[in-house]
Amino acid sequence: MTGHNADVPVLLFDVTGIESEAEFFEKCGSGELAALAHGEVKQRPILHFTESSFSIKVASHGTVTDADGQEWAVNAFLKVRESLDAEPVVDQRLSLRLR
Repeated sequence: MTGHNADVPVLLFDVTGIESEAEFFEKCGSGELAALAHGEVKQRPILHFTESSFSIKVASHGTVTDADGQEWAVNAFLKVRESLDAEPVVDQRLSLRLR
């Protein structure tokens, strides 16, 4: 993970119909799947630990450009929380907005 407010390169893909990470890498490798847009975002990671759980939140904001030269504002938020209790619970959320 990068530092607070670091510039991070991003590629955006349309993964509709992709059923696994292995399929994604296979289609990228064969050239069947290509990035729709690329750019950079600023990332702000936040780590929080307690005796019974930990959470990681990453907010990313930036701009990507598609093949036609159109710029899109990107706002992405990832949250992962894991309980360390007797029955571990993993809660993952990802939201992405293009404008």
